[in-house]
Amino acid sequence: MARTARQGPFRSHHYRQAIRYADETGYTYEAGRSRYNVAVTMIDAGRLPDARAYAEAALVNFQRFGDRAAHNIQDAEQLIAAINQATAKKSKRQ
Repeated sequence: MARTARQGPFRSHHYRQAIRYADETGYTYEAGRSRYNVAVTMIDAGRLPDARAYAEAALVNFQRFGDRAAHNIQDAEQLIAAINQATAKKSKRQ
């Protein structure tokens, strides 16, 4: 567990660099994959609003590819739904 926590910021820093590079070079699909991965990392860190923002941005990236990215679109939509559910649970506990 501690190892994962230590790797989180390091990992997300590299994902953000990958996103910037992919955006700058026009690799929209790769930017979406990196955004999706950052969203998962943010969930693991308990940063649900940040996770939602990255997941929504990934979805927009994937939607540009239509049916060719159908699986990725579905994954991103499911991730957003899971984030929304976790956010609702967290709100009820407060």
